[in-house]
Amino acid sequence: MTPVVIDLETTIRGGKEHGASPYWPENQLVAIGTYADVGYKHWYYGSGGTTLLPDMVSWWWSAGSHTDETGETVLLIGHNIGFDLKWLLKMGAIKREDLARIRIWDTQQAEYLLSGQAHLYPSLDDCCKEVGLPLKDDKIKEYWKAGVDTFDIPKNELLDYLKQDVMNTWELYRYQMEIFRELPELLTLAQIKMEDILFTTLMEHNGMAFDLSKADEHRVELERLVDTNSISWDGWVKDLKYRTVIPENWHPSITSGRDVGILLFGGEAKWEEEELTGEVFKTGARKGQPKTRKVERSAVVAPSSVAVAGQANKTGWKTDDEILQAVMEKHTARTTAHHIAKLVLEHRAYTKELSTYITGYSSMVSHADTMIHPSINHCSTATGRQSCTKPNLQNVSGVEN
Repeated sequence: MTPVVIDLETTIRGGKEHGASPYWPENQLVAIGTYADVGYKHWYYGSGGTTLLPDMVSWWWSAGSHTDETGETVLLIGHNIGFDLKWLLKMGAIKREDLARIRIWDTQQAEYLLSGQAHLYPSLDDCCKEVGLPLKDDKIKEYWKAGVDTFDIPKNELLDYLKQDVMNTWELYRYQMEIFRELPELLTLAQIKMEDILFTTLMEHNGMAFDLSKADEHRVELERLVDTNSISWDGWVKDLKYRTVIPENWHPSITSGRDVGILLFGGEAKWEEEELTGEVFKTGARKGQPKTRKVERSAVVAPSSVAVAGQANKTGWKTDDEILQAVMEKHTARTTAHHIAKLVLEHRAYTKELSTYITGYSSMVSHADTMIHPSINHCSTATGRQSCTKPNLQNVSGVEN
């Protein structure tokens, strides 16, 4: 089987949420570079047209057309090759069924395994430094950092950068294979991981459906619940002040773990007040008005929770959801401690669902196909497990539909 290196240069117009994602409609393919034993070849798309795509596909497909006993026709090599595969799938350069007869070698994944999973997200430059390969011209990175669109980078400079990427990836692949041939068990693991990348790339490409219209409806309801919860909190704090349970000028926040901890388990509340200095402004728009200064005040607040022992942390008391649930279970519904814990837990649930699952997920939807295409990361943890970002679909809480 003849190996073929492939690398793509694209625009990066998707902002924080989408970056260079092929599923963000404003992003476009700019250039493709490939290398096989028959030589190096590149395609440049100018304004983003795809008329040369069939020619490119037929070239690298035929370059690796030697079949083995499994009937697979090509070994594609790349650094973080999942990115390139998603672009090729999106543009129709390869079909989903083609993945069954493609093998891949991801030099990033290989370096991650060779490092004992200590080198997270190893870049191509980092890998090249390890083996003494020439580094790419940093000028292209500086263009991107300065906000220059990939299409606006001088063509010759970009293509030189692309060729260096392709050739370094080829040399890195050869270097890695020499090591892996001496480590057959690790090579088997690497081959399994390459199959994983193919599988998760297809998962990312298929995406997750997300109903934007239903999300907007739910957003309105959640915002109403957050407002109602905040009004209840303000009313409860006002009542505590009226009953002199807490200082009149202390305004505990429902989002402050320190404030909530003091309300439940007691402690020293601190706040700032304006104090007259005894002087007046002698000039300017405020001439004749008294001057003030901010001074810090404090008072000891008695605990409202006695059934649950407080657990200290660096800033005061721990007030995670588990502790607040314990407070609710140990105190009856009419008690101050129960009511405080209940309001805080509700506020956290509403705001998390609103910010993460409604606002957050809505911003991740690709307007090209109204799907969320997450990133499944294979080189992000020391334990070897995969992680998921943009968004993290491995950590979706149970929320009501």
